[in-house]
Amino acid sequence: MNSVLKNCSFAVQSTLIFITVITIGAELIEPLKLSLARLSGHHWVSKGILSLIFFVISLVCAKSKKSSVIEGTQVSLTAVICSIVILLFFVIHYL
Repeated sequence: MNSVLKNCSFAVQSTLIFITVITIGAELIEPLKLSLARLSGHHWVSKGILSLIFFVISLVCAKSKKSSVIEGTQVSLTAVICSIVILLFFVIHYL
């Protein structure tokens, strides 16, 4: 895997985890959700903006790391795990 793809994989995986944490955090911590809503008008829009910023920062950080080796399967696995975590959280939260 070339270095650009490795860096992007690292940034994507980091951003997936960030989105999962901020989504659950915003549901559990009302002031966080309100702050996100105040930022852009709706908390989901703010999460998107923050995720883009986080991705760029992660990409820049990945360029400075020489030993960052993340396979595409790891990124896919992270996406599946984060999706399951969010799904389970909402199912349990609203039961």
